[in-house]
Amino acid sequence: MNKQYASFASSFARPGEPPKAIRTGYQDSDNLRALPDAPAVFVLTAPRSGTTLTSYIVKLIHDGDALDAGYDGSGLFQSHNERVPWVDSHFFAREELERLIDVARHASLRLIYKTHLEPYAIPDIEGARLIVVGRPPADVAVSLWDYFTGIKSFGFAVHDEAAKRHGWNNGTFPRPADYASKGDFFRHWVHHRGFPFVDLVEIYRQAWSLRGRNDVLLLHYNEIIGDLAGTVRRIAAFEHVELSDARIQKIVGLCDFDEMRRQRQTIAPSHKRFDTDHHLNKGIAGRGDEVFPKEAFADEYLMLENALGSECFRWLNQAA
Repeated sequence: MNKQYASFASSFARPGEPPKAIRTGYQDSDNLRALPDAPAVFVLTAPRSGTTLTSYIVKLIHDGDALDAGYDGSGLFQSHNERVPWVDSHFFAREELERLIDVARHASLRLIYKTHLEPYAIPDIEGARLIVVGRPPADVAVSLWDYFTGIKSFGFAVHDEAAKRHGWNNGTFPRPADYASKGDFFRHWVHHRGFPFVDLVEIYRQAWSLRGRNDVLLLHYNEIIGDLAGTVRRIAAFEHVELSDARIQKIVGLCDFDEMRRQRQTIAPSHKRFDTDHHLNKGIAGRGDEVFPKEAFADEYLMLENALGSECFRWLNQAA
């Protein structure tokens, strides 16, 4: 199979402009140079915004019931992270990312990628499509703190090494102990545009500017967890896949929270990186309003609204 790589002369979101380079202790857009110029769907989210669930739905829609057994050791892939790889992660060498993509292509499977990059960082790929999931920023922050406190020493070591390699933050990835409290983390996170993880404002501002394109689907996390069957139908329609009602209900059952928790060792990212019990949590809409109430964090909510724009801010903060 002759391999033509994705073009970095132009970007998916802004034709004629090169993709935005993002190289930090948390992610590396240069990994996308491993991607072939072949039709693919990107599941693009901020961290802790249903990336695993959404990408698992996409996988189940495309792979069919013959592969529902998933990652029991008998198939091509041993984990969901292999079937739907993180393309901006420091935990995959570029050579391994290429190998996994080649396995999927030789099996004639739909190429599906997960990423926390900004839409402007996605290169120009023939037939690429983008599924973006929005979530209330305060809810993201609550879940992100849970994730942050679950990172293991191996995970921090990988992030530290990447920080040194990219000359980012004096070569060190922050630790939860650097923050006096969960509230202190939230304030710092808002005032420093998502540091030390991703620029949440830019992810959502850029995604909002792409709404209405026929190759971009905007979903909301609260709608996904509130109506799984409707979400499966929306993604299938976007991907031009016809599903029977029986198949839809089967996918809904496989994406049930308890079922995904049962399979967390193969569905969640590597247990070497962090405690998988901190990864698959049952997202509760509005939890951010309770932990970070607007009355106590008025400046932060106003800063988010001004940065995102009122329309995008309202969309993200919609109720379930």
